[in-house]
Amino acid sequence: MKTVKDLLQKFDGGGNETTQDITNNLTSTNDPKSYEALGDVQVKLGDYFRAVEFYDRAIFLDPEASAPWRKKADVYSVMGRYAEEQQAKARYTELLSVERFRNNLTRATRLYAVEVANLPFYGSFSWHLRGSMNIMLGKNGYGKSHLMSIMLALLQEEEKLLRDLTMMDKASPTPAPYFKISFQSDHERDVPLMESLQQQVEENQNCDQRFLHGSVRRGLLLIRL
Repeated sequence: MKTVKDLLQKFDGGGNETTQDITNNLTSTNDPKSYEALGDVQVKLGDYFRAVEFYDRAIFLDPEASAPWRKKADVYSVMGRYAEEQQAKARYTELLSVERFRNNLTRATRLYAVEVANLPFYGSFSWHLRGSMNIMLGKNGYGKSHLMSIMLALLQEEEKLLRDLTMMDKASPTPAPYFKISFQSDHERDVPLMESLQQQVEENQNCDQRFLHGSVRRGLLLIRL
């Protein structure tokens, strides 16, 4: 049986397979990826109405997939249907957020330093977590317990225990209170998204989050209070 990749390679390479042959082969599986691929073929042919039909079929078969919505938005943009483009983009963004959340459930992001400055009552301090701490959401009981131990030691002013848990160093005060979290991830992060957030902060000083020095697998998150 021919795969989606095989059929599209024939189409791109000018093989003998006709558009109808490709359509028949792909629709016979009733697979959402196949209909998405057919939409891609129609975009190459310039038949945007037909492309939207195929993307809609892919969405019907897999309502939680984000990619067909992005492609629909691109097609609507070319067609000049800007209201529908914005609607498709909004749905794409919503579904993409869910996909990223699910992906993060199975991929580790390690926290290795937390710096706090000028908090009322607590003042300024840094936590340098020994060996880094896996903060994978929902799957790291040890990490949660370790973080709770740090918080309890802080609240009870048990300085020796706090130093043992975090290798805490005192930080000099700065004019505004903030949290600064250093992270390292074992999967690629969306750097363009981080850059976009930084640009938003530069344009709107009331925004409370800023990504600084973002890289593919390492970065800093600064939260001003």
